[in-house]
Amino acid sequence: MNDLPMPRRVSEAFQGPIRVLPGSRGVVALSGGPDSLCLAHCLAGLAAARGWDLVAAHVDHGLRAESAVEAAMASSLAERLGLRFVNRRVALEADRGNLQERAREARRATLLQLASELEAEWIALGHTASDQAETVLMRVLRGTGLRGLRGMAWQSGPWIRPLLGVDRATVEQYLAHHELVPVREPTNESDAYLRNRVRRRILPLLAEENPRVVEALCRLARTSREEDRALEAEARRALRRADHDGALSVEELGRWPTGVLHRALRRAYARARGSARGLSRRHVEALARLAACSDGSAVVDLPGVRAVRTYGALRLERSEPDPGPQPDASVARRLQEGRFEWSGRELEVVRAPAPAAPLSGEWVRAPGRGEVYELRGPRLGDRLRLGEQGRKKVARLLMEARVPRRERSSVPILVAGEEVALVPGHRTGHGRLPAPGESAWRVRLLERPS
Repeated sequence: MNDLPMPRRVSEAFQGPIRVLPGSRGVVALSGGPDSLCLAHCLAGLAAARGWDLVAAHVDHGLRAESAVEAAMASSLAERLGLRFVNRRVALEADRGNLQERAREARRATLLQLASELEAEWIALGHTASDQAETVLMRVLRGTGLRGLRGMAWQSGPWIRPLLGVDRATVEQYLAHHELVPVREPTNESDAYLRNRVRRRILPLLAEENPRVVEALCRLARTSREEDRALEAEARRALRRADHDGALSVEELGRWPTGVLHRALRRAYARARGSARGLSRRHVEALARLAACSDGSAVVDLPGVRAVRTYGALRLERSEPDPGPQPDASVARRLQEGRFEWSGRELEVVRAPAPAAPLSGEWVRAPGRGEVYELRGPRLGDRLRLGEQGRKKVARLLMEARVPRRERSSVPILVAGEEVALVPGHRTGHGRLPAPGESAWRVRLLERPS
C-alpha cells in the first residue's frame, strides 16, 4: 500500500491521524498473533524516544486447550520486547451465539477495565488495512449506509489502530525479517464466520480484478468518513435552525436535501429517546413523510417515541415512562481526548493549559495524584460540591437549568471516584476549577439540548 518501512509508517500515524501524549501510558493488546506481535514490536521500538510506558495485555478466552500455552507464548514475546505483561482470563460459553463477536466484546471490556486499573490513557489494537477492507465488505454484504462504509477509525476514544495503513502481507514480511514467530489462531481458518469467508474467498476473487482492492476499499472508508462528517455537520445545522423550543419547523426541515433531512430527524429522535438504537431507515422515512404531509395534524409511533405533526410543527417525545437517573446509569468510561457521540450529541474533550479565565461548567483541573477522571450518566444520589454552600443534587442542578426531564439521564457527568467534578455545560465542582495556565481538561457538549 505504501513503500515506506514499517516503523516509519507506524511513526507517521502518530504524527497524523493518531494523537497520544509523550510520556503517556498505553496498553498494547497482544494476542500473540501476527498483527498484534508486529504492533507490539513497532511500539516497543518507538517507546523510548516518546517516553511511553507500555504494558502488553493478553486476554485468554479459555475456549481451547492450548489457550494457556498461547498466553505463555505471549508472555515470552512481551519479555523479549522488554514490555511489562498482564494476562487476563475471561469465561465464554463456546456453544452460544456468535462466538467471535462475543469474544471481541469480552476482550474490549477486559482491556478497558485493565486500562482503568493501570491508569493507561490509550489502548493499541493491531487492526490492519486488510482488516479494514474486510470490515467494509462485510458491511456492504449485510447492508449499510455511508456511516457503515467508514470502517474503523484510526483513533476513537481510548482505542488507537497504528497499523491501519499497513496490509497483512506487509506485516508478515516484517515478522519474517525480524525472525518473530507469531501464534496462529486456528479459528481464522474456519469458514463458519463471515469475516473468514470474506478474507479467504471474496477478497481473493476481487483481487483478480483489482490487485489493489484492499487499498481501494480503505480509500472508500476514508472518503466515506470525511463525507459522513460533512453531512453530520449539515444535519446539526439543520436541526438547530428548525428547532424552536423543542418543536421542529417543518418548513425549515423541507429546505434540506433528503440525506441531510434524514440525519437531522435521526438526531432529533436520539435526543428525544436518549439513543438512536432500534431506529431503522423505514422509521426515518416515516418521520420524513410526516414532516412533509399536508394534513393539519398527524401522528407516527416509533420505537419508544411518538412523533406528532401539528400544522407547521413537529414534536418528538418519549412514549414510554422516563425512569430518570438510575443506579446503573451509563457505565463509566475513562476520560480521553477527542470528539465522540454522547446520546445523540457530540462531546469534545481537550487536555490543555487553562486559559486566563476558565469557565465553570467547561473547565476542570487535572486530577490529583491517585485520581482518575471518568465520564458517565447521572446516578441517584449524585451531588456537586458548591463550597460554603455545601452540596447540591445533580438532579436539582439540571432541573434548575431547565434541562427537559427526558434528557437529564443522558447528560454526561465527570467524576473522580464517587465525587462529581464537573457537569459539562453547567458547573464545575468546588476546588476543581483550574488556575490560569494550570494543567486542565475542557469538556464541552457541542450541541446542547433545547
